[in-house]
Amino acid sequence: MNSGRAQSGGRGSRNGLIAQLVARLHREVRYTGVEFGEASLVPRRPAEVLARRYGDCKDKAALLVALLRAAGVPAHVALLNVSDIDLDAKLPSMGDFDHAIVYVPPAGSAPALWIDATNPSTTVGELPGSDVDRRALVASARSEGLIKTPAGASGQSVIRETCRVLLGESGYPRIIERTEAKGAAARVFRHGWSISPRKALEEQFTTYVKETYQAKSLARFDVGTPADLTKASGVRPATIGRRRARWESATAPLRRRFR
Repeated sequence: MNSGRAQSGGRGSRNGLIAQLVARLHREVRYTGVEFGEASLVPRRPAEVLARRYGDCKDKAALLVALLRAAGVPAHVALLNVSDIDLDAKLPSMGDFDHAIVYVPPAGSAPALWIDATNPSTTVGELPGSDVDRRALVASARSEGLIKTPAGASGQSVIRETCRVLLGESGYPRIIERTEAKGAAARVFRHGWSISPRKALEEQFTTYVKETYQAKSLARFDVGTPADLTKASGVRPATIGRRRARWESATAPLRRRFR
């Protein structure tokens, strides 16, 4: 896996490089927990994780840290608790930690980043709900105590739907409907589309246009590449069809499916 080198252009170039490495990690190393004996506490070496093409949270976090450092981006493993009440800042113990993520310290104008290497639906700069606003121990010689992961800000989870109605000479309209999402909403879309077979999505869209627009059949649809985190956050348009005429629609049926 060729990590490349960080450029000196600031926030955009750094985040773009990190996003590429994270996306490739998700493609090439699946998240699987095999935690027996020493493996329950000690991460495997990055080379071993790459060779096996799977690893648990600490394996993937350690591998991502190695890739980032090789690319010139300082990074550290961070430990936290995601399955219980938050850690006691005064009396944390090793047994309290049950998850490992990655911390990238701020650099110039670029802010600090937290990355969960086990969640393929989360873009760089976002954390899944289980990781937000949690006390974490950054594995760095400069750490002096626990620090909080970012809290989820209001307004970050958004779904925007637009609908255009185009009237043709035949008298039957053509509808173009597009749904875009960001934040937690986008993560739900990405996850659902990534694990659903195309035929299942086609059936879902067909049901939607028949019920909503009285459509006779589905013309076509497109959900882009949900697993590609280098793309902009959100979803791509999809196109669909109608009774005795072509209608175009998008991703709205999945909102109901994944609520």
